Amino acid sequence: MLVSPRSRGTNTPLKIYQYLRSGRPIVATRLLTHTAGAERRDRDSDRRDAARNSPRASSRRSPDPLRSRAIGDRARQLAETKYSYEAYLENTRQAVRAR
Repeated sequence: MLVSPRSRGTNTPLKIYQYLRSGRPIVATRLLTHTAGAERRDRDSDRRDAARNSPRASSRRSPDPLRSRAIGDRARQLAETKYSYEAYLENTRQAVRAR
């Protein structure tokens, strides 16, 4: 599990893109810079889940390895399709064409 504890800011930390590519689950603060690229099903939108997944609660129970792997796999797929160098080039081409 990878952690990005950020309390403020408006730019996305570059480490998030590396974390996505790693294929490991990411625990991050609920800031738009962390959640904008995440799929809805992978974000903790329910307060009960957030409380259950807090660091203090996490120390009391072990994570579900199958769920962790599925979340990590979706993160890697997101990085490959939306945040890869090829996706960056395509987005740049589209922006230039739109001008």
